[in-house]
Amino acid sequence: MNGLEKLLDQCEKNIDFYTKHLDSLRRNIALQEEAKRLLNTINPEQDYVDFKEMEQFNNYNGYITISTLDLSVNLMNLVKAKTDWEKIFFIKYSYLIIYETIDKLKPLKGKSGIQTIVESNYPDLEGSLKSLFQDIDAFKKATDYKKIENTRNYTAGHIEKSLKKYYDTAYKLDGEEAASFINQFLIILNKALFITRDYAVIANKNQKEKSRDTNVRLNNLLDEIQSFIRK
Repeated sequence: MNGLEKLLDQCEKNIDFYTKHLDSLRRNIALQEEAKRLLNTINPEQDYVDFKEMEQFNNYNGYITISTLDLSVNLMNLVKAKTDWEKIFFIKYSYLIIYETIDKLKPLKGKSGIQTIVESNYPDLEGSLKSLFQDIDAFKKATDYKKIENTRNYTAGHIEKSLKKYYDTAYKLDGEEAASFINQFLIILNKALFITRDYAVIANKNQKEKSRDTNVRLNNLLDEIQSFIRK
């Protein structure tokens, strides 16, 4: 299997795995909602802080999963593309996804919701989060990030009024370069997914300990959630 075949194979595996993961994540949301309902029945004054954090995990993890899926689909089709405009199409929307995902993971201003929670309640994860941010900064320095920004600003996130600027920006895009950028960023996304998994395991464990003696059905639900987030 040559390098191109390996890349296509990895894209196909990503699409299969993360499609199933997204379906499981949606089912996990239903389990958490049922657990909250049971808790409210048992104790209406129950503290839902851990559940709120798990809800943020669902959104954060889901966003990263969708970005991984979208980039894998785009990369696979970029490799298979026959015409210049096909390549441009998959590159410009990949760059849009990369730009917006970086802004979600490490905003230029302020902190992401996950960063705030980790710094406040999960000091054991601060090292992993710091490493993720360093990888993002390194990615922006190592790649022609201005090209990613311009592609987003002029052709994908916004439609540039000047045909000349739109056309020239689009036709400066390079397929091999873009494939390399996308592949590098997929590695960063995988690291982010591991952090959210570890974060969710701790949050779920905290909630389970709080409700240990309240209800067998609730604990069974939390066991199901724990089983899911360990995958």
